[in-house]
Amino acid sequence: MTTPFPLLRLPLLPLMQVCRCMDTVEVFAFSLLSKRTNTTAKRLKITRSIDVNVHENHVQLCFRDVQDILIYLDLENDQARADVKLQNRWSSWNNLPISTSELLNRTLNVFNCGFIHKLEFVDIPRYNVLPILATLPNIKEVTSYLDITNEIIYRTLKVISPNTSKVNLYPRAEYGNPEKLQEILIENLDVLIIAPLGGDIRLHLDDILITNASKAVYNRLRLSEQDLNRFLKLWNSGKFNTRMEVLQIVVKEDFNRDSVLNGLHAIELPETIERTFEFSRNQIFRKIIYGGHDIRRENGDLVTVDIHGLHYYNIYFWP
Repeated sequence: MTTPFPLLRLPLLPLMQVCRCMDTVEVFAFSLLSKRTNTTAKRLKITRSIDVNVHENHVQLCFRDVQDILIYLDLENDQARADVKLQNRWSSWNNLPISTSELLNRTLNVFNCGFIHKLEFVDIPRYNVLPILATLPNIKEVTSYLDITNEIIYRTLKVISPNTSKVNLYPRAEYGNPEKLQEILIENLDVLIIAPLGGDIRLHLDDILITNASKAVYNRLRLSEQDLNRFLKLWNSGKFNTRMEVLQIVVKEDFNRDSVLNGLHAIELPETIERTFEFSRNQIFRKIIYGGHDIRRENGDLVTVDIHGLHYYNIYFWP
């Protein structure tokens, strides 16, 4: 009869040498045995980038770089399951003897996840998802194709929004509760994108004025020429100050640029003049502007309206 090897009785250094001979799935399994093994596995400094997907009955964790581990956190029964790929075959570890929150914490710990790359709402969850999502570290971006004014998703977004810098909203229909959407617009985000998939979306001038994202992108927007002209006039008169640096609008109707720029004393620059706009919240983002229409208010602040065709308006607030 084979005698089990007392692996955990080894001193730390020999134990680390054994762990370094394990593949990633074996290290993950080892980390689930106890808090001590989890701490030991963390010392291996394996780094993985994690996405989190919210479904109707569960939350799924998956790795962006290698698809060899999928983790399911059951929302109804607080049970955890892990699907792992061993020798090119998938196996399930069901009813793990730890809670969903403990499995989440151990996974983030052993793979040294300082942040979540992307959180996506795939379905509207039937159960309270906040106990899980509230424990997540910083989230690089949040994406939803659903009605974010739904009470469950709305409350979840309000809780996690301080921990994220980018929100992508791709609604398939008008939002059921526009007032709740305004609560998202006022969040201090780096980037906010609203790009409807199933039609267009109506935002009022007040919605744009309260937008607090540094970069806001509104696609297929039902907005009037007068509203956009009024927006620029409020800024030009100093009655509207914003932390916004970039506003990109794609309107549904054909806009006349003369109507949009009416009364603003805009100076049109030839396209031969090239300028680079740098987004202060993300040094990677740089936009080369060819020409454009400059509007300068009395205190010297400058905004450039870059117009493409009848529908595309990019507005840059220079520092």
